[in-house]
Amino acid sequence: SNYRGRGGFRTWPDEWLEAYVRHGLVPHENQVRLACSPEWESTTFAHTEHNPWPGIRRLQCPVIALAAERASTFSPAARQRLSALLPLAEVNTIAGATHFLPMERPEAVLDTVRSALRMGASRN
Repeated sequence: SNYRGRGGFRTWPDEWLEAYVRHGLVPHENQVRLACSPEWESTTFAHTEHNPWPGIRRLQCPVIALAAERASTFSPAARQRLSALLPLAEVNTIAGATHFLPMERPEAVLDTVRSALRMGASRN
């Protein structure tokens, strides 16, 4: 209950928040800490591609991108750039969603994946 309604978690549905607490945190010295080691977490972020554009230019497959309406790491400028580089790419902004779009709107993510699979199947 300490996380419910706070910070980045304020938009998470209860079931997602409960799963995060149950599986993402472990007891540590009368408190909790992330279940993964700090080294693993920092390594994950250290190896994140900060300049995806050269790779994006080389894509030759259908692209569907989801973006959160608020507090997104996929900015409106980046969305426009993607659309300019890949005119056939589909960029969908999910209303009301934030950086935590998959947790907040899992049905939108699932619908997008299902739609992409149907489109792929119909092309074959």
